[in-house]
Amino acid sequence: MKISSASLDGPDDPRKALTSDIHLRGFDYWRSIAGSASLPLREAFEPADVPDLLPHLILLEVTENPIDFRYRVIGGVVRQHLLGNYTGRWISSIPHQAAPSTIHSNLAKAVRNRSPLLSDTPYIGPQKDFLKSDELILPLMEADERVSRLLVLLDFVRRPLEERFSGR
Repeated sequence: MKISSASLDGPDDPRKALTSDIHLRGFDYWRSIAGSASLPLREAFEPADVPDLLPHLILLEVTENPIDFRYRVIGGVVRQHLLGNYTGRWISSIPHQAAPSTIHSNLAKAVRNRSPLLSDTPYIGPQKDFLKSDELILPLMEADERVSRLLVLLDFVRRPLEERFSGR
């Protein structure tokens, strides 16, 4: 399976790369709270502003040296797709997510580049009807311009019907 990621900070309209309604609405909200800044402040993110996106999001705390990520908020739809309740856990403590995993690499890239990242990752979870998750990773910064949180919006992609019923 192809795993891909693309930064959304190029000269073209980044919305063109987004095909998911969840990602489009999340990206537009993220841009709106940034104002004229390159990235929005963490404190500008207000969950009450996007109640329809809450089930589809993860909010991660970012630490540096070494870079790691702690699950702070996990939406209900996302939680149904995880192998456990990861709230409060560090990604480095979860074997299939720890470095050098694709998930860890993509999160680190969004922090390092200080820009949104769109990626797709093979689905690993309890619901076998799903093929992959498409993630939109949106950095949030502190007043000192350090990226301290990542807002991740997930859209889970089902396997084609013929695969679901053939047992593949």
